[in-house]
Amino acid sequence: MKWLEAQGVQFRMGCEITDISFDLSGNKKRAVSFRYKKDGKELSQDVNKNDPVFFTNGSMTQNTTRGSLHQPAVLNRSEDKGCFSIWKKLAERSSDFGHPEKFCEDIDKTKWMSFPSTLKDDSIVFPYLEKLQKNPSGMNGLVTIKDSNWILSWVVPKDPHFISQPENVKVLWAYALVLDKKGNYIPKTFEECTGEEMFKELLYHMGLEKQIPEILSHTINVIPALMPYITSQFMPRVAGDRPQVIPQGSENFAFPGQYAEAPNDCVFTVEYSVRTAMVAVYGLLNLDKPAEQVYPAWYDVRVLATAAKTCMGLSNLPLEQIPVGKLLEKSELGKLLQLSFNLRIWNRFVSTPLP
Repeated sequence: MKWLEAQGVQFRMGCEITDISFDLSGNKKRAVSFRYKKDGKELSQDVNKNDPVFFTNGSMTQNTTRGSLHQPAVLNRSEDKGCFSIWKKLAERSSDFGHPEKFCEDIDKTKWMSFPSTLKDDSIVFPYLEKLQKNPSGMNGLVTIKDSNWILSWVVPKDPHFISQPENVKVLWAYALVLDKKGNYIPKTFEECTGEEMFKELLYHMGLEKQIPEILSHTINVIPALMPYITSQFMPRVAGDRPQVIPQGSENFAFPGQYAEAPNDCVFTVEYSVRTAMVAVYGLLNLDKPAEQVYPAWYDVRVLATAAKTCMGLSNLPLEQIPVGKLLEKSELGKLLQLSFNLRIWNRFVSTPLP
């Protein structure tokens, strides 16, 4: 941000964009102005001829609400959906702008909750987790509790996670995917719980049930965050539901982010956001630079074999000890390999080879 300011970019804080106007004459699409609110006033801004406009047309964290240690978060079902609402207005003007309703109209299928927990002078939780996972904090992957009614997961980041975080303050992050079932330890649905109750359920599953009162005495805060659209980018869709990063005919407008089309890439990753931003910036600024390409791992038999080993629980065995036929049994790749083998056998014993 400071680098951009040094180049003359002006940041206007406290503004809420409400609409973008276009010139859609002929086959072109040119953003000409946008409307916004600031300090309760409705304002507009014209777009200069050579100015590009980048609009993030959806957000996983739109309309997030937060609770506290002793208060649950309350789901926001408002029809004011921020960037989704603006996207809806744009989609009414051109089919090239996609179909936002596919992603933001079924909150009960796209919501889940997370709860970061902050502890001070803890001598129980973090040493226990390091011993349990056999690694220092920050060196372990996400842990999912398969027997949890809420499908709880947790992860401990490497300290310090926040700027100026004191040495005696530790944080961990957890979330749940199922919001409408009662917990195994707390007799409430996840959505009904306060931060403290969520943390109690997590500690129970970690195996720390008997030490919950002592741990809570060192717990500074637990903040439930209820996110209505956190998995909206995974909703069923077809080609055209997400717009192209630079829509057909666009002269100065692009859609970077999780709700634009990036071929062969997978949403929910930082890489997806960065790649669509590359496409948007390089394209609108006419830079002779290709966006970073997606590695086609699904064509690499080594990657597929490693994935198959992991799924079968054979990740600790050397690959050469596992028959490839066993790894690929019943898979599409296995069928293709079998077909290829059959064709070679046929061609060996007949005078007219098959193609």
